[in-house]
Amino acid sequence: MGYYGAENYTPKTIEAEKVSEHKAHGSYVTHRRVGNNLYIVAQSKKEESFGKKFMLVYHIEKHDGMYMYKPMDEYMGPHFYDCPLSLLEKLDAPFMESPEMNSWAENWRNKVREFHAKKAKVKTLKIGDVVSLVDCKIPQVEIRNLKPLRGSYNGITYRLKPSHIGEVISPTVS
Repeated sequence: MGYYGAENYTPKTIEAEKVSEHKAHGSYVTHRRVGNNLYIVAQSKKEESFGKKFMLVYHIEKHDGMYMYKPMDEYMGPHFYDCPLSLLEKLDAPFMESPEMNSWAENWRNKVREFHAKKAKVKTLKIGDVVSLVDCKIPQVEIRNLKPLRGSYNGITYRLKPSHIGEVISPTVS
């Protein structure tokens, strides 16, 4: 599946169009747009899984001055994890006949939960905390700034993502 677009699209018009389509189809439950991602909780209309709720993801990007979207569902294992947990809680257990597709949906849901857990961990950090780093060339940093997240190691300040943060090695004493 590729990207779809039209000259008059904006993120808001894409959101309105997709929500309207799913409401007209009778599959709409609720939705949220987070940054460039539109998450829609939809109900299956297939006889064998009628009414079961699953997640649709529309990734919105701007190409050559035109907004476009890429439609996906959780069974495709999208690489966007900022879906609100409140929407995740509305979903039924994965229900596809293919165990592989169900595992992709479960993996995606777990990565969404991990994303939010890492964001929550960052909120507990204080300036001066020394933290280990994950998947980085340097082992640790001392937190220098919280917004945007920055840490220093050997006199060099680095930009950090929540996914970089490991454990607090040495907390700041307040």
